[in-house]
Amino acid sequence: MSKQYTVLVLDASGSMGSIRDEAIEAFNEQLKDIRKVAKSEDIHPRIGLVKFGTDVQKIDIWDSPVSKVNNLKKKDYRVSGMTAMLDGVGTAIDKLLELDDINDKGTSVLINIISDGEENNSKEYSFETLAAKIKELTATGRWTFTYTGANQDLSVVSERMNIPKGNTLSFTADSHGMKMSNRSRSVATSGYFSGLTEELARGGTSYSSSGFFASGKKDSKDSKASVKITN
Repeated sequence: MSKQYTVLVLDASGSMGSIRDEAIEAFNEQLKDIRKVAKSEDIHPRIGLVKFGTDVQKIDIWDSPVSKVNNLKKKDYRVSGMTAMLDGVGTAIDKLLELDDINDKGTSVLINIISDGEENNSKEYSFETLAAKIKELTATGRWTFTYTGANQDLSVVSERMNIPKGNTLSFTADSHGMKMSNRSRSVATSGYFSGLTEELARGGTSYSSSGFFASGKKDSKDSKASVKITN
């Protein structure tokens, strides 16, 4: 049986205030896309949400069946402070690694990171320690990391975090820009789950992508090819 975990690591720093509604929509759109998959395919995704501002916020949604997760509301997403992005991603990884089945060969993991600015306040993780962990996990062929960012050079983020360029997407930090990035992520998420479904149909057990945002082309764990977006 295939298992799948999707976690959104979402910036909740003060600068996200101008696109707060669209950030909430980012989670709700992801939830809607995954609900569709859960209904049509024999995949049972479990959902998590990690929010970060000056520090990592209290985690209310974690390891939850998609059918049990409610849409995010304004009261659930409050913005303030600085940008502890590395600690947000590191916390998500640490919590996932505590799950009993996370190292099973039939478990696939998707971590989507969204931030409208550069890292400036993490205390627990550095770029070096996080990049090493991401490299190790990606090498299993079961973990996919994506980064949607504004007001930063994503080629630098890609290199410093060991996230493939094809898994990065740049957006303008305004309402329109965020809505467009949400739409792109929605299409890419559907493509990711289609890739997982196809891999399972071929007799595979898990799936990862190094071209998440790239024209629907994905890489199974056995594929050498990659399609990358240059931002």
